[in-house]
Amino acid sequence: GGWRPGEITVLSGTSGVGKSTFASFLSLLQASEKNPALYLTFEVLPKNILRKWISMLAGGGFYELSREAYVQARKKLARRPIWIADHFGMVQLEDVRKTIYESTGSNGTRFIVIDHLGHLASLGSDNEIRETGHIIRECKRWSLDLAVHIVVVAHLRKPSNQTNSTPQMEDLRGSSELYQVADNVLLLDRKRGQTKCRCR
Repeated sequence: GGWRPGEITVLSGTSGVGKSTFASFLSLLQASEKNPALYLTFEVLPKNILRKWISMLAGGGFYELSREAYVQARKKLARRPIWIADHFGMVQLEDVRKTIYESTGSNGTRFIVIDHLGHLASLGSDNEIRETGHIIRECKRWSLDLAVHIVVVAHLRKPSNQTNSTPQMEDLRGSSELYQVADNVLLLDRKRGQTKCRCR
């Protein structure tokens, strides 16, 4: 589906720009093309990711859906090879590894989203950059070992003081480590007051 196995993509952008929505869309798109997908969510409740998928399949806002549209969307979702892992909150890297390896073995998972890196790293710690580097290298090792593509959602280092500034790769938390390991970086950007979001 255009995502190379054995690669890591880092997806980032300012808070509230739609990183989780975009990542959930990418995973649903892969599942719709019969590429088994796994979504690991630590910050957004699993039920909210499910609601996003149902809304996308129904073509409307979740709470505005008729009962019939909801049921049809649920049926469409059930026919897709897509799974969500309930790791809401802070989680150990080893638990994430086990979940990914189990899903790949039992479900044939090929596309994985980890949402997000901050819940695996102790942000603000003295060794934050080293810890981020360790985590992203582990994700790279898993992607190569399992021949899967992993999308890691990451936050920016700090919000920009400029109201309409475009995020840069240097704005990523632990950017020096991410530069060396990530194969691709996607940056989401939306100007204040607009609904259209740009991905670079």
